[in-house]
Amino acid sequence: MAREERLEARLSADAARSIANAATLEGMSRSSFVVAAAVERADAVLRQHRETVVAWEHAENFLTWLDAPAEVRDGLKELANAPRFDHR
Repeated sequence: MAREERLEARLSADAARSIANAATLEGMSRSSFVVAAAVERADAVLRQHRETVVAWEHAENFLTWLDAPAEVRDGLKELANAPRFDHR
């Protein structure tokens, strides 16, 4: 994979020392170590927001709820048909 993007960060001397020591122990450059750690954390955060984990004892109720017909709530139809706007 081509490395085209660049990321810079300011950190304390203690943090820099910790990263350098850990990278050395792992046989990695500081940059590779930081990127690997950041990507691992980013993947975990994205997975947390993408997946829903339901405890086994609640799974049957959850699946029943998912299979139930949708209920139309007051105002939802109007909201769904309301003009859209770009909020960026």
